[in-house]
Amino acid sequence: MIRKRNRSQTTSVSALLVGILFAIQLSGQDRAKPKTATPSDSAGVGITKDQADGILEELRQIRQLLEKQQAQLDRVVTPQPSVPGAPRKVQMSVKSTWRSLGRADAPITLVEFADYECPFCKGFHTSTYAELKKNYIDTGKVRFVTRDLPLEFHPTASSAAEAVRCAGDQDKYWQLRDALLTNPSAPNDAVIKKAAESLSIEMKAFQACLDSNKYKGDVQEDAAEAATLHLDGTPSFVLGSTLGDKLDGIVLAGAQPYASFDSAIQDMLALQEMLAIQEKLKGLRQTAIQFRDDHIGYPTRIGRSVSQPMVGRSPVASPGTPTAPPGAPLPNLMSPTAPATPPLPTTPQ
Repeated sequence: MIRKRNRSQTTSVSALLVGILFAIQLSGQDRAKPKTATPSDSAGVGITKDQADGILEELRQIRQLLEKQQAQLDRVVTPQPSVPGAPRKVQMSVKSTWRSLGRADAPITLVEFADYECPFCKGFHTSTYAELKKNYIDTGKVRFVTRDLPLEFHPTASSAAEAVRCAGDQDKYWQLRDALLTNPSAPNDAVIKKAAESLSIEMKAFQACLDSNKYKGDVQEDAAEAATLHLDGTPSFVLGSTLGDKLDGIVLAGAQPYASFDSAIQDMLALQEMLAIQEKLKGLRQTAIQFRDDHIGYPTRIGRSVSQPMVGRSPVASPGTPTAPPGAPLPNLMSPTAPATPPLPTTPQ
């Protein structure tokens, strides 16, 4: 029933747009014709051709958006059946100290909790991550955040996480991170030292940072938040959208294939585009009401059927025509029973 209602709503919106488009086209055609001024012309102020063209173009753009997104919106708005293993919804506090790649204002944020000794984290980094970076991070659609979750049974994971942060003091955070995750060996002291030297990191300052345990507390803080979110394995991900200092998203556990991330990201982008269209329609609604009252007319009945003058012609409403006074609101295009904000899309694990 929800799917049918959504399709009906889109049909109603499309019908409204078609009607207004037709009326504006008539208006534009009427004003394009040379016309001899008459005394009655000064009695009212009409819409100019430029104004009509501007409204027409905006309506066309919205109609194209609606047609483009119809299939995706049906899937996003329709609640998915609850299935075992469906991603959990979580909320995180966003911090300015997070290490991230991509636009800070990207519509989607992907947070990874990783362990440098975890073979599955290395597998994700050398396969899925490369595609995500190319298709979403580098294109400004996704902001990628990396956080640490060293598992207790991986003895070198915590020191490796601290080492990568120490490399960040010399602007080599992402370089050392990549070097350790692409190396199949466990990140022991020798592996870390060799990787740091290959990146021309100043070793004296680097070793001093390690010896001081400068970032031990930060690594433990990441692990503590992961525990609060009930993330007990690596890699674990939170995928969602950021509003202010909060990130609302879903948990994706494990080194899932690229297709799983791609599907979840596309669903979230479609949802955000749908909400943007709804906001634009709110503004268009008032424009349509004003345009209708000024240039199309709305049948009224005060003893008999009459109507306001229309552009180019002045029809009279026939008996039985639905009536409403000028300025009356247009019929509600969105069902009051539809959810105000559709649930976040889910991707089976």
